[in-house]
Formats: sequence, C-alpha cells, structure tokens
Amino acid sequence: KLELTRFFHDKINGRVPLLTCIAESDTRQACFLAAESEKIGVDGYMLLPPMRYPSDNRETLSYLEEVAASSGLPVMLYNNPVAYGTDLSAEDFAKLADNPKFVAIKESSANTRRIPDIRRLVGDRFAIFCGVDDLAFECFGLGATGWVAGLVVAFPRETVRMYEMMVAGEWQAARELYEWFLPLLHLD
Repeated sequence: KLELTRFFHDKINGRVPLLTCIAESDTRQACFLAAESEKIGVDGYMLLPPMRYPSDNRETLSYLEEVAASSGLPVMLYNNPVAYGTDLSAEDFAKLADNPKFVAIKESSANTRRIPDIRRLVGDRFAIFCGVDDLAFECFGLGATGWVAGLVVAFPRETVRMYEMMVAGEWQAARELYEWFLPLLHLD
C-alpha cells in the first residue's frame, strides 16, 4: 500500500490532491498507514471502520478518533455498512463533528435519508459525498456536495457531465443522463 502511495504521489507530482484509503482490520496498522502516508506527502485520507470485524459503536468511534490522531491530515469518513457491517449513524457523525480533522463523509449506506439527517444534526459541518453510484442523482438532490464515483473510470465524460449538471441545478438534463446511465451505475 505504501509503495502504491509513493508511486501515485510521484506520478501526480502535486497536480491534484492525493488521498489514500485506510481500510485495515486493526488500529495499530491503520495508525501506521496514516502516519506513513503523511510522511509520503498525501493530502488526506479516507478512513473506513475496522475491516473484517463488526465493531460496536464505542469501538468504532474510538478507532476513528485514534487513527485521526495519528497524523495531521484531514479525514474523509467512509460509511459503508452494506459491504463492511459497521454502520455510522447521523448521531455518530454528530459525535465526531467536534474533531476538526474529520472534514468529509463518503456516505454509502444506500439510505439517502442519511444526508438530511446528518445535515439536520450538524448543518454543513461536513462535506457529504455520495458513495453509491446509482444514488448520485438522489444524493445531490438532498444536498450532497461531492461524489466518490466508481464508474468514472469507465465513463469519465458521462460521470463528470452528470456531476456538472447536478451541481449547476440542471435537474431535467441531469435526470435524462442519469436514467440512460442507471443500468451501468447499477453495476458498481
């Protein structure tokens, strides 16, 4: 992981921000990767709850706080209970809002109600990103500010165009592209 991080850091050479993903099964390894990634020069990281272990709420929040403390980098919290079994609720994000290192959320619960629930509790404290490709239109309609897209690799023009239309409020045109794109987005 660190070799890949160094490779991309050197390739990018400061042209765009570089985030690393920390998806580990233990706190020590996650803290090590956060600290080492900072030394390499990444701009921040996306942090998942512990992998392969469905931690309880106390353990999850403690893990996230401890990993965040291991570096000075900003953190995008990644909530994906569908794939990883640990769910961060809007109330959990409200508890984490006191830590200034947590700046964004990749919300992948597939529950679009999460976006207004989080905003109701903490306002615009976090940049909320859609993390489920086939819910992008709905998430932007509810106030998401970004999209961590999966199919952008295969369909960059369509993904970027749809994003631009949603951000600009061109909802009819965005919906038409979204409906064309939806069978492909379901693949992610």
